[in-house]
Amino acid sequence: MAYYYYRHGKEIGLVYLRAGYTPRDYPTDAEWKGREILECSMAIKCPSIDLHLVTFKIFQEHFGQKDFLEKYLTPAECAKLREFLTDFWSLKDKTKEAEENIKKAIEHPEEYVVKSHREGGGNNYYMEELRKVLMEGQKDWNTLQSLFLMEKIATTQVNSYLLVNGEVSYAKTVSEYSRFGVFISDKSKMLQNYDGGHLVRTKKAEVGEGGVAMGSAVINIPYTGDYTLKEGRIELEEI
Repeated sequence: MAYYYYRHGKEIGLVYLRAGYTPRDYPTDAEWKGREILECSMAIKCPSIDLHLVTFKIFQEHFGQKDFLEKYLTPAECAKLREFLTDFWSLKDKTKEAEENIKKAIEHPEEYVVKSHREGGGNNYYMEELRKVLMEGQKDWNTLQSLFLMEKIATTQVNSYLLVNGEVSYAKTVSEYSRFGVFISDKSKMLQNYDGGHLVRTKKAEVGEGGVAMGSAVINIPYTGDYTLKEGRIELEEI
């Protein structure tokens, strides 16, 4: 049942969540009740609980499965999207394929990353941590059931200056380019669905996590002109 939620005599029209993304944000029933009140209100939620759940890694696993995307997109759109997808496996079940993939990851940890369901940084395992988690899982598979193994994305490295917490450093870096999406619906009726701009995050190449709030990455801007890459340095053409 939906209802209007008021604060100081004024209706709340928009709820923007800066917390509530991890289990530690709900230590008691009071926090769960608060989330329920917000979700049942008529206010716009950013994100709503259903869009929040879509960020879980199990959906990323399904996106890579055969014929899944074809339910929603054209063959041409599916082919284009799959150009940007890497191999992604759930470790929920102890299958022969899962055991073989774990063995490969232990032998070549630089080519893989182990992820949990959650976004937000600090939830992934790289290199020696990855090997330790997977080797423990070989002894007790229960420790792996909520984890996913992903082929690491191979990214071009460039030399950059980074400003983090007021300090400048010069290092080899990698960047991640993302798009913002604006989606507003009323139950099953779509009201707005459009592109909302971009976000570029840059971090040192040897760093695993890339969260800006964590201090391991910086906000950057894309250069869309012509350039050449020489010895790790970007040489821009004159504009």
